[in-house]
Amino acid sequence: MSTETEPQAADAAAPHVIITLEEARALQDEAQLRELKRKILLWAGGWVTLLTAALAILSLFGVDALMKSVADKELAEIRSRVTQVAIDATADAKASAINATTAATTATDAIQKVTAEANELADFVRASAENATAAAAKATVATTRATEEANKLADLVKKIESQAKGIDTRLAGLREQIDDTNKRGIAIESLFDRDELARSIENNERILEDIKRNAKLLPPNVRELIDSALKNNDIGLALEIVAEERFKGDQVRSSLASPRWNLELVRAREALDKLPRRPGGGDEIDWGGVEIALLDTGYTRHSVFGAWQGENNDILLTARGLNLMEEGEPPRDPLDYKGFPGHGTRVGSVLSANLPGTYVGVAPGVPTVPYRAINSTVITSSASRRRLAAALRHAVEVSGCEVISMSVGTPLLSFFGARPFGEAVDLAYERGVIVIGAGGQVIDRVTYPGMFFRAIGVGGVKLDRHVWFEYDPGIVQYLDVWAPADDVPRANSVLRDGVVVDAEIARGDGTAYATVHVAAAAAMWLAFHGDAIDATYPEPWQRIEAFRKLLRETSQRVKGDYQPHPGTGILDIAALIEADLPPAGELTKEERLAAEQVL
Repeated sequence: MSTETEPQAADAAAPHVIITLEEARALQDEAQLRELKRKILLWAGGWVTLLTAALAILSLFGVDALMKSVADKELAEIRSRVTQVAIDATADAKASAINATTAATTATDAIQKVTAEANELADFVRASAENATAAAAKATVATTRATEEANKLADLVKKIESQAKGIDTRLAGLREQIDDTNKRGIAIESLFDRDELARSIENNERILEDIKRNAKLLPPNVRELIDSALKNNDIGLALEIVAEERFKGDQVRSSLASPRWNLELVRAREALDKLPRRPGGGDEIDWGGVEIALLDTGYTRHSVFGAWQGENNDILLTARGLNLMEEGEPPRDPLDYKGFPGHGTRVGSVLSANLPGTYVGVAPGVPTVPYRAINSTVITSSASRRRLAAALRHAVEVSGCEVISMSVGTPLLSFFGARPFGEAVDLAYERGVIVIGAGGQVIDRVTYPGMFFRAIGVGGVKLDRHVWFEYDPGIVQYLDVWAPADDVPRANSVLRDGVVVDAEIARGDGTAYATVHVAAAAAMWLAFHGDAIDATYPEPWQRIEAFRKLLRETSQRVKGDYQPHPGTGILDIAALIEADLPPAGELTKEERLAAEQVL
């Protein structure tokens, strides 16, 4: 082996020292200076030796003293110069030594710094390598597990697909069974719709007598239609005919009553004067976000509701309502059907119309959300009940109305008919929405929804404060309050040559009008007390029972021999809103569910 490989190996093992170019040049200059000074000293030493030898020779040959003196002087000067050079050389040597020491220190520091950085880099490389190795190991494990899970998932998908095929087969069979069950259910419900009222007549001759009694007041051709319906046991049709002819209220009748008698009786104007006004100093009432849902035949663009821009109006919030008769259309009443066309406009005008100088309702301008769910206010079909239930739910859950007014009714409900309708009423009750229903007329039974335990039932009175329509004493207890129902001024729309036009302001009869008086009172009560109601009643249902309690306690006395249930009387809106809110602890929740109420 060559001897030159050993220092090369040693150099490779030693760490490399890194210095700057300036530092290298400085070290080179110092080495050259030291070499120059060494040569000078050698030269001077040579001259001293030479002169000394010359003096000795001169002395041997007898040179005179003068020459010896000159030589001594020269020698002294040379020795002085040599001494100074030696001193300077020594000083330079010391300075060079200091500089060399400084350079060595600097070089040592640089070596240590580079060494430390190299060690750190080596540690980092080792750690990175270790981490990379660990990460690679973990990735390998994760990949293996993912592969295993993917395989399991693939197997599971295959099993599910296999099971799904079996489920599809079973579902097809279940669908057939469901379709068959639905057909049976529809048949059974239809049977109740057709026959329940007929069977009730066999057990209650009073209902039949009421229909015949009202029929006597109608023209012969109408009586024939009623008789035909009764012979076919179609009691629903008979009731619709009687109600339509007796109480459709589209005639212009003369009356000695004041055109404001209904407002005066319930003290509506005194109550309105106490309600807050909108900011700006005007006379418009601030309803505080209170809105009433009106579930009926829909609306028409009558002038008593103010200016119209297409289907938009400040009072009737048509876009918030729903049309369940002609789905996809606004809840507008087309007036082109048999039943009670325009009924929604008539009761709506009594509720919220605001055209001073022409006609003003009980709660002028109160925001009203119209729903078109029926053609006839006598509810005898399951389809009508389902539509009303759907409208009621929409008013609660979507429109967020605080009051729902239903000037409709049916005297009897089967289990199939009561449950969906009652469930919607229960929903409203639990949400704190006040549902108000008409007591009805024609027969002496209070009608649903006014008869539901969790709703507010309304009976009717006349100008003379007598009860307008008398009910069976055993069932009148379901009515909470009484309001104007006879000769009530209202607006109307009619269809002339295919065009909907405003009709003359006329008068109408029915507890449908009494109902909207109470709905207006509920809106005034809520607007008057505002946030105090929420603060007083932590449970939503409590506001309904508080309203019911105050309706009874603030009511006016009914005149005449026929008296309503004790504790009830004629609506007094001014007294209602001025009364202190009853403490929550005095209220009792109505636990009887409307969904389970079948009478």
